[in-house]
Amino acid sequence: MNEKKKINWTRVVLIFWTVLGVVGTIVTLPWYLITKDKVVYGFFMVFLTLAYEFVMRIILGIFLIMPTYNVERKYFKANKLEMKIYNALKMKKWVTHAPTFNPDQYDATKLTLDEIIQNTVRNEISHSVYLVLTFVPIIWSIWMGYLPFNITQAFIVIWTDILLIAIQRFNRQRLVKLNRRTKRA
Repeated sequence: MNEKKKINWTRVVLIFWTVLGVVGTIVTLPWYLITKDKVVYGFFMVFLTLAYEFVMRIILGIFLIMPTYNVERKYFKANKLEMKIYNALKMKKWVTHAPTFNPDQYDATKLTLDEIIQNTVRNEISHSVYLVLTFVPIIWSIWMGYLPFNITQAFIVIWTDILLIAIQRFNRQRLVKLNRRTKRA
């Protein structure tokens, strides 16, 4: 049977923004260097920041080597306050609708529960690294200008990464409990 593969729109959108950022940077840099137009420089900064955010994530996603982690370590466990916050946000109702770049990392038909749990740890660590590296455009904007734009952009990206980290932590707690129950049975 010829089964159609579902389009991962999250991946399509992220690739689109990456290409837009890179192409926009390549086009606007020489344009600015020739014209010295401040509006063109503004577009260059927007495209440069966009390219940085997405290309940095792709490169780190490829090269960030992740060992297996002990999910029983305190750091990887959500504490009671954290779980209260997740429950207050009603994460259980909407977390399954959150976009994911690579759904295969959570496919229970292809992976064991232990592998899925490890993927939540790896993705939490990845987004934590991305969160820290989001401050780089703020640093370069002190030298290159457009600080208010980069602070605004960083604020949006940081909150997105915090949300994605929270989703990993919330799901991991539930998966670890399920894993314990299935191993006891």
